[in-house]
Amino acid sequence: KPTLGYDLINDTTGAKYTPGTWSRNGVYRYLYPKDNASGIREVQTSDGNGWWHEPNLDKYWVNYEMNHTYKHRVVDNAGNYSDVVSLHYMLDWTAPTCGTVVGASTNWTNTEDRYITQNCNDSGSGCTAVNKTYTTDTQDARITIQDKVGNTNTCTVHVYIDKTAPIVDSFDYEYLSGYAICNNGFTYIDSPSYSFDVRVYNARTHDV
Repeated sequence: KPTLGYDLINDTTGAKYTPGTWSRNGVYRYLYPKDNASGIREVQTSDGNGWWHEPNLDKYWVNYEMNHTYKHRVVDNAGNYSDVVSLHYMLDWTAPTCGTVVGASTNWTNTEDRYITQNCNDSGSGCTAVNKTYTTDTQDARITIQDKVGNTNTCTVHVYIDKTAPIVDSFDYEYLSGYAICNNGFTYIDSPSYSFDVRVYNARTHDV
């Protein structure tokens, strides 16, 4: 009976693609039918909904996302069929999206660390949550999520940590002028001295 060989080549790296594994690149498919007796009548393909004539033998570019099996077979001029070749393509080049966030806050803290989990969503190869710990002054941070084939996306999370005490670099004050006092017919200018404390208020954590 006839036989059917094949090659699957990554369209970017040139390496062989293994059916049933995730890839972020397209695939070039080559089919090699062979029959040493009556000869090849045709190659047929099925996506699970019947068989049809396959005209693309030399090179066919599979360049769309999928998680699907295509089957191929050969029929010779005597009506013999080859064994069915099943090729399962798993192609994904869409970046994951940012999911829910656990542990983030827009309330400033001057004592606590933040333990933040950034979840992700991916309908293709799938992705896993990313956990980050923040211990130093940070307002907003960026977390990179990645699916199983390397497609990435960046998510912004609110951390709001400020553990650094405020400092006074310089300050301005208005001089308080003296004032006139009348006492037993004499007028003189009294310039009293003043003492004052300067306190700096941290608007983020409400520390003084």
